Amino acid sequence: MKNYSTAHPAAETAQTAAATARIWISRLLPWHWTTTEVKCAVLTIFPAPNQKEYIALLPLDENGENEDGEVYLYRYYEENGQPNLDNIDSDEEYEIAADAFDELMDTEQF
Repeated sequence: MKNYSTAHPAAETAQTAAATARIWISRLLPWHWTTTEVKCAVLTIFPAPNQKEYIALLPLDENGENEDGEVYLYRYYEENGQPNLDNIDSDEEYEIAADAFDELMDTEQF
């Protein structure tokens, strides 16, 4: 995993978030919305060419592992010193974030 002490100006916030990162995933089931809590490891916070920052989260199973290599990408920002995540709203924005993450993965050792 990424060393947060040099990865991002919000390093201390990211380290705190990494210890307890949890996201809520909402899904539409046949008759209602359901929300599931997912524990995640924070891989990194990274900038993209669109002047926005994103966070890469690794969802973990009940044993604290990720066997399928799936990574979640969210828009990242801080408000009043608190980390916040937003969904990526469009395919175009997702492509920008995913390309930036892929470039980072190519240049960094994870």
